[in-house]
Amino acid sequence: MNMPQSRVIVILALTLSVVRLAACSGNGAPANAPANAPDSSARPIPITLVPTATSDVPLMPTPALLAATAEPPATPMPITPPTAGAINSPEGQLICAGAGLYRQCRDQVLQISFDIPFAWGAITTTYKSYSDSFNTGNEYKYQFGGVLLPNGDPLMAQAGGTSKVFVLARDGDKTSFNGFAAAPVSCVSSKELVNRCIKLSDIVILQLSMDGHTQMCNLNPYKELEPLARVYIDLPDNPKISGFVFLLNASTTTSSKTLRDSLGVDGADNLPDGCKTDAVTIYDTEVEKFLQSLEEGTADVDDQQLFGQIRHLAESIKPFTVP
Repeated sequence: MNMPQSRVIVILALTLSVVRLAACSGNGAPANAPANAPDSSARPIPITLVPTATSDVPLMPTPALLAATAEPPATPMPITPPTAGAINSPEGQLICAGAGLYRQCRDQVLQISFDIPFAWGAITTTYKSYSDSFNTGNEYKYQFGGVLLPNGDPLMAQAGGTSKVFVLARDGDKTSFNGFAAAPVSCVSSKELVNRCIKLSDIVILQLSMDGHTQMCNLNPYKELEPLARVYIDLPDNPKISGFVFLLNASTTTSSKTLRDSLGVDGADNLPDGCKTDAVTIYDTEVEKFLQSLEEGTADVDDQQLFGQIRHLAESIKPFTVP
């Protein structure tokens, strides 16, 4: 026979009262024991809960019971949207924003703003200051997070610059540039270097170049097998870095191979396979024509797209004054 819910509650209350009385009827604590010390002589009374008849009406949980037994809500993890910025340098900040084809950047060290192709990836900056008996001056570099160009070719981007006075015990690299006064940009082709220059402002020169036949035909392991684009930036009034250069491959690997093939140079091991009189004439002419086609916008679609990014970067460079 089913009992009403009220009778179940009364039975539980009486059971608890009996337990309390039994606990209080044990031997008292020793005389020298503190008043609040537990009674070690008292043994716990085992309690067996005997199921009783239940009501057809289920016990309804109260709001307090629900609050006590419910699992705490999961704390949402903040989702940080991907940024197009960069790691800050010790001497300032490079801040980039935007999610289109280009990101707009401001560099507090260089005190310039510019647009950088989104495909080149995030930029990590490194600033070093040397002041010992072997090394003197400041060096500032960018490292690009991008790996591939849109057509699948490897991205070969570098950027860096140095202070007006800069001396290292080791040899400098292709980004050791400290301004037009100390390192004038060559804009005249020679047997060593075929190049073209586009002066975009008083502080920016865009140079397109590829090694001439004398470099290609010798065993120099440092020959440049690809046409390169350099964006030179003159910063004569900057107290830390007086010149900066962006350096990037200016053609697809297919176009580069076509140019080398005209000379008979094997790009795999950098060894010459031709370099005869007629070959060097054809090579220098083909390189000059290719660089001119980039400048005039008549090159292959993939080459022109790549050069368009470089030119956009160069044309966007603007100096600003730090308050």
